[in-house]
Amino acid sequence: MKHPNRLLYNKLGRATPSRRSRAGNSEVLSVLSKIFRSSSPSKAYLVLGFVLALAFLLWPARGLRSDSFASYFLKERRGASPEVSGGAQQPQGDQRPKIEEATPVEGLPAVVLDAGHGGQDPGAHSRDGVVERDLVFELEERVRAELASTNKYRVVLTRSGDANPTFDERAAAANAARPIAFLSFHAGNLGKRIPRLMVYTYWSSSSRTPSAESDPLAKPTPRTGGPSEIFVPWMEVQERYLERSRQLADALQSELGKIPGAITGKPVEAPVRALRSVDAPAAAIEIGSVAPDVNSRSLTNPVLQQQIATAVVRALEAFVGGGP
Repeated sequence: MKHPNRLLYNKLGRATPSRRSRAGNSEVLSVLSKIFRSSSPSKAYLVLGFVLALAFLLWPARGLRSDSFASYFLKERRGASPEVSGGAQQPQGDQRPKIEEATPVEGLPAVVLDAGHGGQDPGAHSRDGVVERDLVFELEERVRAELASTNKYRVVLTRSGDANPTFDERAAAANAARPIAFLSFHAGNLGKRIPRLMVYTYWSSSSRTPSAESDPLAKPTPRTGGPSEIFVPWMEVQERYLERSRQLADALQSELGKIPGAITGKPVEAPVRALRSVDAPAAAIEIGSVAPDVNSRSLTNPVLQQQIATAVVRALEAFVGGGP
C-alpha cells in the first residue's frame, strides 16, 4: 500500500524504503564521499554538519511526523473501530434506551423519578405473573417520556434498568440534582378492585401527627437555632418539606382521580422510607392491586399507564404553577 511520505508497508507493518528512495540515498553518499576525498578535513566536517542540519530541518515535514501520516493513521483507526467516530457503542435491539428524546437540558428544573425495587428484589407479584419491579419501571418510563415532551423539565432517574440502589443511594442521587419534586413509584396489595391509585407523603412521629387525625395545616416542631438549622440529620431531611409535599400529593390525587374507572382516595401520610431523606417536595404513588391472590395483568395496559403518566405531568404543572 503506497503511503503519502513515500514509504511502503510490508506484511509485518514495518516501513521499508522504496527503490527510488534507495537510489537517491546512494547518490547522496557518493557526493559526500567525493567531498571528503577532495577537501581538507575541516571543510569536509563543515559540509557534513550542514547536510545533517538540513536533513534535521526537512525530516519533520516529510517523515513519520507529517500531518498526512497523522490523518492516515486516524482514518485507519476509524475504519477498524466504529466506536471511535461514533462515541460510546450504541446499545443494540432491546438494550437501546426506551426514551432517547429525554436527553436532559441544562438550566431546566429537575424532576426525580424513582422506580421502586429492582435487581434481585422483585417486590410484590400477582397471581398472573405481574411483578412490581417491572410494572413500576414501565410506568416510570412513560412518565419520563411525558415530562420530556413538555421541554420544561430535566428528568433524573434514581435507578437504571434492573439495578437496585439502596434507599440512601436513591436519596443521594435525588438530592444531588436539587429537584423541584421527587416521585417514587410502587405497586402493592390495595384490595380486590383494579385499578386503584394511592398517593403518600412522609410522616414520622417526631415531626407531626397524621393529617387524618389532626389539623391538616399542622407544622413541624420549629428548631431551636444553632448548627441544627444548617446541618439537618439525614433521617430528618424530608421534614422540612412536609407542607409542600402535601400540596404535591393533593395535586397528584386530583389529577389521578380523573382517570376513568380508577379508584383513588385522599393522600395518606406514612413513614415511607423512600421519602425520608429526600431534600425536596416528595410523594409516592402506589398502583394496585398487585398481590398473590389477584390478577393484575390489566395494570400493564399501555392506555392505563399513559393516562397515569399524563395525570402525573398535569399534577406537576399545577403544583409548580401554584407554588410560592
